[in-house]
Amino acid sequence: NAVVIQIIPFGAELWAKPYFRLPAEDMKLRYLEYKVSLNESSLLGKYPVDSEVYRDPNAIYKKGFIGFHSVYLSNQNVTLNFRRAFGNTVVTSARTKLRLSHTHGYCGSSNKRSNLSTIAAKEF
Repeated sequence: NAVVIQIIPFGAELWAKPYFRLPAEDMKLRYLEYKVSLNESSLLGKYPVDSEVYRDPNAIYKKGFIGFHSVYLSNQNVTLNFRRAFGNTVVTSARTKLRLSHTHGYCGSSNKRSNLSTIAAKEF
C-alpha cells in the first residue's frame, strides 16, 4: 500500500521514468510525480527569456549529459508551491490508499470523502 511521490526538478523529466518510476512500479509501489514549474525553479531569471534552457531541456540533453547535469541537476534549487504540489498529489495518494485499504477491509467507514481528508491530514 506504499506510495512514492517524486518531485521532478524543472527540465529533468528525462531521467525520472527510468531511474525512479520504473523501479517503484517493479516494487509494486504506487508512483506519483510532481513536475516543478519554471516559477518554482531557481533557473528562472538565470538565462535569457528565449533560452533553450527554458524552451527545450531535451535539446540541452542532446548536447551532452555533462551540460544537462550542470544546468538542471547541479545548479537548480526548487521552492515548492505546496498548495500546487501537494494539493492534488496528496489527494491522489490518499485516494489510492483509501481504495487499497477499502478493498482489503481496513476502511472503518463507508464514507470515503470524510476519510480522505483524515488520511491526507494524518499521513502527509
